[in-house]
Amino acid sequence: MPVGNRIAILALTVVVVLAILPAALPVAPGGPERPDGGRPGVDTVRDGGTLRLADSSDVWQSYPPPAGFPTLFDPSVASDPVDRSLVVFGGCPQFNCSTVTNATWTESNGLWTPRHPAVAPVPRTEAQMAWDPADGYVLLFGGIGCLDPPTCNELGALNDTWAFKGGAWNPVISSGSAPPPTDLGGLAYDPSDRAMVLFGGSGCASICETWTYSGGTWTLLNLTTPHPPARYGEGFTEDDSDHGALLFGGRAFSGSGALFNDTWLFSNGRWIEENVSQSPPARWDPAMAWDPGVGAAVLFGGRAGGSLLETDNDTWLFEGGAWTEWVGPSSPGPAWQAGAAQDPTTGILVLVGGGSCSSSDCPSTTPWGFGPQHAVSVSIGTGTCANLSLAGAPLRPGDAAELQNGTYPLRIATCSGFQVANVTATALLLANATAENVTAWTGAVLVHGVGTIFVNLTHPASNPPPTGLAAISVLGLTFLELLLILVALAAVIGVFLALHRVSRRPARPPVRTVPARKPEDAAAAGGPSGPAGPKT
Repeated sequence: MPVGNRIAILALTVVVVLAILPAALPVAPGGPERPDGGRPGVDTVRDGGTLRLADSSDVWQSYPPPAGFPTLFDPSVASDPVDRSLVVFGGCPQFNCSTVTNATWTESNGLWTPRHPAVAPVPRTEAQMAWDPADGYVLLFGGIGCLDPPTCNELGALNDTWAFKGGAWNPVISSGSAPPPTDLGGLAYDPSDRAMVLFGGSGCASICETWTYSGGTWTLLNLTTPHPPARYGEGFTEDDSDHGALLFGGRAFSGSGALFNDTWLFSNGRWIEENVSQSPPARWDPAMAWDPGVGAAVLFGGRAGGSLLETDNDTWLFEGGAWTEWVGPSSPGPAWQAGAAQDPTTGILVLVGGGSCSSSDCPSTTPWGFGPQHAVSVSIGTGTCANLSLAGAPLRPGDAAELQNGTYPLRIATCSGFQVANVTATALLLANATAENVTAWTGAVLVHGVGTIFVNLTHPASNPPPTGLAAISVLGLTFLELLLILVALAAVIGVFLALHRVSRRPARPPVRTVPARKPEDAAAAGGPSGPAGPKT
């Protein structure tokens, strides 16, 4: 209770007693007041550190591995702007893909959540999946999966169609025929025709057919114009800047398994080969996705040859009919069979799974993001002490960590004699705490721009919590304050009783003094003047 309230209660008690007992002597409440008002003092003085300006260019940055997130080869990854999340489905947890999964994960603002829908597609890998803006859901087709669920002893190519919306999977029964069983093909949205396009994969023979999907119906296109040669493992994505669906690379079905580095655009119902001046080197199974934040199709990695060591980790951007290689300070390790899509909550392109199998990190459990960074610093009061880590890396007060949009763990361990009182942040940051007034603080910071996290520490050693009789509290009053009130009441009552006893004692009559008579006075009165003597 604040000092002012305590003084008011003490004063009111005395006033009431004095009003009832006007004869009582006033009693001062006495006792020292706590200078901190009963709360630990909070030092909010900034350390005066300055922020470094964030680099405005887009960079690759790793995220802390999500708790429980599986290692995955060839997961299906798509953006879901309606549900504001990134969706990851299926994949295989080891290089040889002896087992497959049908686990569904979503990511929003950097936080990963496992989903457990009541109904889901059978376990599979290498499925075609992409966001379908015309129908408003994530569309999944085919893949290599269980032919004998639920035992899953036999794997083979599938041709079922599913829609993911509102956290639930629903099977789609096409009104017409469906594409043949296919895996490692390409599925992407064509903004020019407002339809999904399926091309390539293991369902091809000597010629890969082109299918479109709209409103729950698959349609086989009878194209007479040139089209890409048959292939599988190509990169295929929506390309808004060029008004179509963009295809790059892949591997031929021929015995030699030649790799492609050609670029094709499907727009307005036909295929057009792009005449580019430069191109990424030939490869298959890269991660490729449309990045609205960059305004370009982004290609990363892929396998450049037969050897696992021939795995790339280069990044290329395609916009306006031209490829440009991106070169930056950091990049994910070489990876193929990875998936990528944009997180609609942060605008960051997220890379999931895959690997090169040339190290222990294969497949990868570490997501990577491609996007702009922001300088985020931590400030604590002068004369205070704590050890901090942000996004798993140590961070000294005044320094700045360059972070992309998203949620990052913040850990604070105070030095001896200090506690964390509270954690606040500037407008572009949001700090969420699991506990306060502790020596070890655990929370998270949502980053959406440049900002500072303010850590306010206390000195509990200089104001230890009360113990014993001092810890007794009634109506917010401490033991000492209660004792003072009782003493004041006892003194007032004692004075009152003493005064009351005096006022009830009976009064004694006044004592009159009778003077002794003289002998002459007695004789005149006819009375004996004294004792009678003997007669003679």
